Amino acid sequence: MSIFVISDLHLSLGADKPMDVFGPGWEDYVARIEAGWRRNVTASDTVVIGGDISWAINDRQLLPDLQFLDGLPGRKVLLQGNHDYWWQTVSRMRRFLEREGLSFEFLYNNALECEGVALCGAKGYLSDKEEDAAQNEKLHKRALLRLEYSLAQAEQRYPGLEKLVFLHYPPVLTTFENEGMLACMRRYGVKRCYYGHLHAAGHAARVEGTYHGIDFTLTAADFVDFTPVFIK
Repeated sequence: MSIFVISDLHLSLGADKPMDVFGPGWEDYVARIEAGWRRNVTASDTVVIGGDISWAINDRQLLPDLQFLDGLPGRKVLLQGNHDYWWQTVSRMRRFLEREGLSFEFLYNNALECEGVALCGAKGYLSDKEEDAAQNEKLHKRALLRLEYSLAQAEQRYPGLEKLVFLHYPPVLTTFENEGMLACMRRYGVKRCYYGHLHAAGHAARVEGTYHGIDFTLTAADFVDFTPVFIK
């Protein structure tokens, strides 16, 4: 009974937007996701999928992608990414899953217990658009509130359990750090954080290992060879 994480699957089984066009690193990526998953994950394990799950923009396009994931072993916990345009309210998404006979959980304004730890997280926020400073500040505050709410939920519902944080956007890069996100995690005693979003040349900007007392791990699919990363 283990916990794994992988982000940025960018599935497109119901929409015509395959990732293969971004170079040989993404060649046959759906088959590689399935092979890596089945090689490591069993039915009793949990996999957190850290955002950018599907290119779908509606339920019709989304369904084949979720059916593909539903057919893989394990409990699946979904986190929102910046390209998950299909993402709706949790209640609406749950109705959709029930109607289609699919089984997923959402890490969104909540915390979940798993194997003696608390799963916490949010999409996060990252922007370098200086001309949109007011909007950036608004979105950053909203993302920060969602992370803090998730951590507070974990503290209230699962006292004493280690809090693992999952973000789609990186909270720290070699050239940038989100001081609010880092401070929030330190305030709640977070020791491990997993993030995605970075691809190709962006991998060079990653921060991995211990930084400000938190251990950071990049889990973007093309960085981890399309194989879920073991956590616990």
